[in-house]
Amino acid sequence: MSLDSTEKVYQSDLMHITPKADADIYGLKGDWVLRGLELDIGTGQVALHPGAALLQGRLYELSQLKTISTTGLTGNYWVGLNADLTQVNSSNGTFNNNQFTLTTNTTGAFGNLRDGDIQAFIPLWRVSGGVPSRVTLLYEDDTLLNSHFINGWSDAGEGGASHIRRVGRTVVMTLSIRKSTDLTNRTFINLDPVFRPSWNTFSTGVRNISAGAVTLLAHPSGEVETYLATLSTNDIIRGELTWLIDQPIQ
Repeated sequence: MSLDSTEKVYQSDLMHITPKADADIYGLKGDWVLRGLELDIGTGQVALHPGAALLQGRLYELSQLKTISTTGLTGNYWVGLNADLTQVNSSNGTFNNNQFTLTTNTTGAFGNLRDGDIQAFIPLWRVSGGVPSRVTLLYEDDTLLNSHFINGWSDAGEGGASHIRRVGRTVVMTLSIRKSTDLTNRTFINLDPVFRPSWNTFSTGVRNISAGAVTLLAHPSGEVETYLATLSTNDIIRGELTWLIDQPIQ
């Protein structure tokens, strides 16, 4: 029993797996934080909390708080995993992983281990003006929207019926919202960048005061509105939008 020359099965027992093949297997769906890895900003240092991430086909795990010096860094900088596959994973006859280190840089991402590069920097966080923002996103993210509405819009009081959830690149936003003031302003929320669609996304909702359907429109800028709708006081609108996001969020 054997494979033909046109076939390959990677990770079979006792078979050699190239770094690129390994990255192809685990990196197909992109780079994601699986859990944790929150970042705290301190004076002259940052601290990364325990967690795990899938980064260009490599599973990175951190079991305890890690501090990294930022002394001398000005302006924007990134915190992430540096890869150098030219390094040898041994030292004085004992195994030591010398190919990866968690560090900072001021230039952002470079290299792609999935494409066969042997050097890369894969950012987890971007720090601008002392404020961190995720570059590699949580694989799953779920937020109740009750307190996020703007311009006279509010939750319709149905106990958490309005929420947004992202699993990987797929986002679903479910709405039950009320319009009480500022009837000419149709924008009801401005989404966090980790949820924003990559292109304009339309859907159809229903309302109970001004009877009939209403078009819902989500913009790449994060603004979501009732598109070209004439609104009435206490209009309640219910609907759902689904879209995809691109990676990465820089």
